[in-house]
Amino acid sequence: MTIAELLLPEVDQEMATTRRVLERVPNDRLAWKPHDKSSSMGELASHIVNMIKWTDVTMNATEFDIATVPPDQMNPVAASRAQLLEWFDANAAAARAALQSAEEGVSYTEIRAPYAGIVTKRNKGPSKAHRVAHGHTPLSLNERLPWGGTLLIVGTGASGQLPVMPGVVEEAERRGIRIEQLPTLDACHLLQDIPADQVHAVLHVTC
Repeated sequence: MTIAELLLPEVDQEMATTRRVLERVPNDRLAWKPHDKSSSMGELASHIVNMIKWTDVTMNATEFDIATVPPDQMNPVAASRAQLLEWFDANAAAARAALQSAEEGVSYTEIRAPYAGIVTKRNKGPSKAHRVAHGHTPLSLNERLPWGGTLLIVGTGASGQLPVMPGVVEEAERRGIRIEQLPTLDACHLLQDIPADQVHAVLHVTC
């Protein structure tokens, strides 16, 4: 079975379901937020649409440098439901084409997202013991954290679901490092404004 034969039936089903949900996004409530610190409905719906574009990068690139993407292109926000659906249809078609043309026998390596040239994959295994208490695997001192500089930025995911345990905050204070916890999209924007030698970051890229 080819990559396309394996993935496309599920992709087609998920894209159809996703479009039905997007069709129900209220046009007059795009700016609505459940909380002042939350992303708006329009931003979250746009995030879903924009993520589909990653399929082409995943299938056709071996590296993606987040530092080269202007903030306004990181997650462009649709101005209306019509624009949201227009973007969705274009991105879904491009994603399908990328999967359809996937070469058999090619080893698709994990994409790196270098920022200032240094990136490591988070090993959250040591923190999984705390998952039940927090409802999500938190960031804890059990992990090897990127200490250094004067600031540690924690991107807590698309909707801010990554918990940071008190011990991490206390250790940062002991080291004289300030911690900023904010949704990952906002964290990426903040990273672009700070010299690389002053900051380290942990970026959670889902939920």
